[in-house]
Amino acid sequence: MSLSQVLTCRDNQQYTFRVIESSDAPKLADYFTGLSEVTRKRFAPHPLTADYAYSLCQHLSVIPLKTLLMVIENQNEEIIGYFILDSKESVEEYQRYLNYQMDLTQSLDWYFAPCIAENYQNKGLSSACMQYIVKYAQAMHIENIILMGGTQKSNFQAIAFYEKNGFIKLGEFQTDVDNVDMYLPIQHL
Repeated sequence: MSLSQVLTCRDNQQYTFRVIESSDAPKLADYFTGLSEVTRKRFAPHPLTADYAYSLCQHLSVIPLKTLLMVIENQNEEIIGYFILDSKESVEEYQRYLNYQMDLTQSLDWYFAPCIAENYQNKGLSSACMQYIVKYAQAMHIENIILMGGTQKSNFQAIAFYEKNGFIKLGEFQTDVDNVDMYLPIQHL
């Protein structure tokens, strides 16, 4: 399965969805720092800063094999989206999912975190990327995609997107805000 896809969305523009590369650091830094404060507050896996972008790209060679970091580029080769698909177990997620009677397994249940620039939301771009991610997950024999850190309960747009793409709500939990745990059963698609 190719790790690079050209996508055409509702705006009839073409986008490239591909694995991140070390040379992407300046573009990823621009992307992270160009996001609105609202978007930055909704993404919890790591800071969306220029420093983090450079560090991430510098250390790509030591990222575990079962971690997939992908970006979406527009026709100007600007990064406009960033996705994480990761098999690394999260103790907090594992404990929460046990409360839902789901015993997560590191090799079978992977964590997912997407982030799309505001100007590119609601164009079908994320849904097109999800089709590719599902095919990748099926090829890797992943059973479930777990929404990393859930999603904020007040993020109605994200919840609608996840539900449209087959994610199932499991329950709610609280951090500094109310959140919803969701997962996508892959083998049933």
